[in-house]
Amino acid sequence: MSTQTDLLIARNGGIFTDGTLSGLTSEDNYIYFVANDDTVIASMASSGDADMVASWAIGSKLVGKGMIIAAQDGAFITAISLTSGSGFLIKG
Repeated sequence: MSTQTDLLIARNGGIFTDGTLSGLTSEDNYIYFVANDDTVIASMASSGDADMVASWAIGSKLVGKGMIIAAQDGAFITAISLTSGSGFLIKG
């Protein structure tokens, strides 16, 4: 990760998940997911009701440790469910 990304994470914070988070809103300000382990994402939605798993074409795929999956077009992540692994939702 670049220093800028490291500072964003340290400054703005986030939330850890190894299961399911739902009911998140734009006010929660989660802009991307960082895989903490090798992870399979079952579902992930953004504030524009976008199916992020479909838009990133990662259905049933292993997302490697350290990968970043961002919401597109200024949207915010509103729900995520992991089949395996863990990660952090990072605030913008």
